[in-house]
Amino acid sequence: MNYGLTLLIGIVLIVISSFLIKEQLDFLKTTERAIGKVIELQEVPKADDDGIAYRPIFRYTAKDKQEYIYRHNASYSPSAWDIGEKAIIAYQSDKPYKGTLVTYFETFSWSIIMMIIGSVLIVIGGGYFLSKLVIR
Repeated sequence: MNYGLTLLIGIVLIVISSFLIKEQLDFLKTTERAIGKVIELQEVPKADDDGIAYRPIFRYTAKDKQEYIYRHNASYSPSAWDIGEKAIIAYQSDKPYKGTLVTYFETFSWSIIMMIIGSVLIVIGGGYFLSKLVIR
């Protein structure tokens, strides 16, 4: 196994995830917020079997007093949301129709996943080179 490549890929993943976190934090700093309410649980066929999953659909009112609909990308079985449940929706003031659900996982999921994988690769690749220094 090429431990140098493993170390390099780990470092690249950490750098990319850091940029993604900064981008998400900048987005959160510059956006407006609204309270969204689940108005419907759309039934979606599950890809792996014949079951049904549920995708929440939110309604929120932006600062321009217009109501907008946000359709969540993910679907859950059983449903993770109940009709009437509330959540925070972030949107850019010039594009209030493009809302984004603000949850920890929704906001930082890919960054955290890449950071975990990168850390593991750094430990493997870096540990190899550190062990060679110690074992001499």
